[in-house]
Amino acid sequence: MKGLKTALIATILTIGLLAGSAFGVAAQTQELPRLSSVPETEANEAAYFDAFFAQDLDAVMATFTDDAVFEDQTLGDRLEGASAVRGMQQVVLGLTDAGATELLDRFVSSDGNRAVTVLQWTGTSAVGRPFDLPRVVVHEYRDGRIAKESLYYAAKDAFAQLTEPPSTE
Repeated sequence: MKGLKTALIATILTIGLLAGSAFGVAAQTQELPRLSSVPETEANEAAYFDAFFAQDLDAVMATFTDDAVFEDQTLGDRLEGASAVRGMQQVVLGLTDAGATELLDRFVSSDGNRAVTVLQWTGTSAVGRPFDLPRVVVHEYRDGRIAKESLYYAAKDAFAQLTEPPSTE
């Protein structure tokens, strides 16, 4: 029985080594994405939010990779690809005038590959109602541009403030 256990362990280790070697060869031949630096992430974050608040869709999209992903963490929606992300950004920019937004806090990871921004998004909605919504935006970076945007907010507040007309009472 001891010989069988030894043979089994040896086989598992051999398979593991062969798989690891194959992975190592594949990793060497496959081009890995370039990591982002802190200064380029900070600059891209500033460009993104400046463009977003100016409602400049082309400038917003210039901050994303071509294969960008957007995830609405509150609703569970996921969009993949620049055209899908562009469509979503266009809808969001059309909802408001986004006039007096305040960036409350921003953090860029020490490797430059992640940025977290906390903001108070305020203005007037397309239905003429003032809104004031806290949001958290997490950007994951690749090659100096946003590869993934994750958005967190309170859904009930957002729907009420952005889509319902002001009360006439």
